[in-house]
Amino acid sequence: MASRSNGTSKAFTIVELLIVIVVIGILAAITIVAFNGVQNRARIAGLQSSLSGSLRQIEIARTSAGTNTYPTTTPTDLASGTTYYSSATLGGYCASRTDGTLTYMITSTNTTPHVGPTCSATNLTNLITNPSIETATTGWTGAANSAIVRTTTYSSNGTASLQATRTTSAGNGYISTPMTTIVGKKYAASFDVRQVSGGSTLTATVKNTSATGTVPADAVAVTVTPTATFTRYTVIWTAENVASYLVIDSTNTASVYVIDSVMATEGENSSTYVDPLVSGSGWTWTGTANITTSTGPAF
Repeated sequence: MASRSNGTSKAFTIVELLIVIVVIGILAAITIVAFNGVQNRARIAGLQSSLSGSLRQIEIARTSAGTNTYPTTTPTDLASGTTYYSSATLGGYCASRTDGTLTYMITSTNTTPHVGPTCSATNLTNLITNPSIETATTGWTGAANSAIVRTTTYSSNGTASLQATRTTSAGNGYISTPMTTIVGKKYAASFDVRQVSGGSTLTATVKNTSATGTVPADAVAVTVTPTATFTRYTVIWTAENVASYLVIDSTNTASVYVIDSVMATEGENSSTYVDPLVSGSGWTWTGTANITTSTGPAF
């Protein structure tokens, strides 16, 4: 009588199949992330290369005109898709290109291709609603141990500035002002600061949601030691909340300092404050002066 083989074949269990599926999913996700990173870097390189070429064409157009001024109309040799804005009154220019969600720009004051909004007469917005404290301290807050007043004794622009005094060593000694930001956008905030009396060591940073909130992941705190002359400092960050706060904290009791000419913009930030109150500056208030944002070109 013939005998039947007792051999059996092993099949995958449900658990093993699920493990295989999970591993494949993880590998696919890693591949997609890596591909997106490479693609993003390629797009940035393309924008930078194109704008570097635009810079050469703009300079050629300027010198060819024989007037040493930037052309007020778009140079014909700029790559298709380049947005160009110039002002004969202000004497500067801005050129930008967009690829997907990325926008890079160059300006007459910053010719290195960098992240920024699309160029126009009002492509920059100063998010600080009371940047030079000309009439009141509206929009600025002093913590429990930091007293703030408007002073006309010192100013780097206009006739006034914000004076802050740390009254005691206990608790918080910061001043702050809010900004409305877009999550994921890169911003820069700059301000002038001067020592009045005492010895101040200040820390300038940006926080999410409130003056006591968390610090954005890429924000680097700036340590400031004010002197008897106004000096400008800049804080850069990527917004993680629609509400961002510029916070300047003092660690020294009885220290008195003033700040002025505060500017916070997306992507681009001028090392020199532009005053919307000055006729011909190219900047205008979006509402009532000294309590609203202001807009202007990136040069």
